[in-house]
Amino acid sequence: MIDAVTKPKTRVKTKVERPRLHKVVLVNDDYTPREFVVTVLKAEFRMTADQAHKVMITAHRRGVCVVAVFTKDVAETKATRGNRRRPRQGLSLVVHHGAGGMMLTSRNTVAAMLLLFSRPAMAAGTTAGFEMGGRYGRFDPMVSQYNQSGELFRIDGHCQSSCTLFLGIRNVCVSRGATLLFHAAHDRIGNASPSNTEHMLNAYNPSLREYVTSHRYMDTLAFHAISGRDMIRKFGYRECPGR
Repeated sequence: MIDAVTKPKTRVKTKVERPRLHKVVLVNDDYTPREFVVTVLKAEFRMTADQAHKVMITAHRRGVCVVAVFTKDVAETKATRGNRRRPRQGLSLVVHHGAGGMMLTSRNTVAAMLLLFSRPAMAAGTTAGFEMGGRYGRFDPMVSQYNQSGELFRIDGHCQSSCTLFLGIRNVCVSRGATLLFHAAHDRIGNASPSNTEHMLNAYNPSLREYVTSHRYMDTLAFHAISGRDMIRKFGYRECPGR
């Protein structure tokens, strides 16, 4: 008798890809009545009056604020419904699809204008495209967004000036080959700004903050470099895993 050989069945696990997240962002335009913004935030995003007021004030002061993070369909629905609110006050908003995602703008520039748009929440995950720094309005929403989601954010390669704000992400990691450059923040006309510098310092952990302060890295506009290896070894930042 010949014994039959049975092979174990191989189970194939289907990997379910998580839906990509999008964020809804409020952009300050210096026209929209604050009460109207608070009303929309409370109605469409189920915020309390205090929460809505904080989001509105943040957008007013910093130029932009992340309202919430959703899947694409939900983010677009929320923005579209905000577009349709309170038509009797003469607000006529239209949806535009551009490079930044879905944006709501007003046909009538005299009327109040609310800018809400959705875009991929996890669009980067790295410093790619942000290496050279820039205005805080590009960086603060991403820091907030990644802190809300808990997703990993990598600091790779060159990262100067406002790019170092990404150190304020709770789940941040630094590549050994990275180079971070620190200097005093400045205002729009190029003068060193203590308040803007303090905003950057608040993004750093205590040991790094003490080091750059005591070595006067943040006193002038001159760049001071710290390698990724030192960020990991001296200041306790987590090393990025291999790709």
